[in-house]
Amino acid sequence: MKFLLYVAAGLAGGVLAGMGMGGGTLTLPILVLLLGVEQLTCRIN
Repeated sequence: MKFLLYVAAGLAGGVLAGMGMGGGTLTLPILVLLLGVEQLTCRIN
């Protein structure tokens, strides 16, 4: 089910990118705030 939400976030970002606005403007807040994906996914010790 979460896969479909990721696809919807990517689709929304792609539509915005196609209209000239940066797709990350919408995709990043959706992934972080609504879907709970961490911004920092790679930690180097």
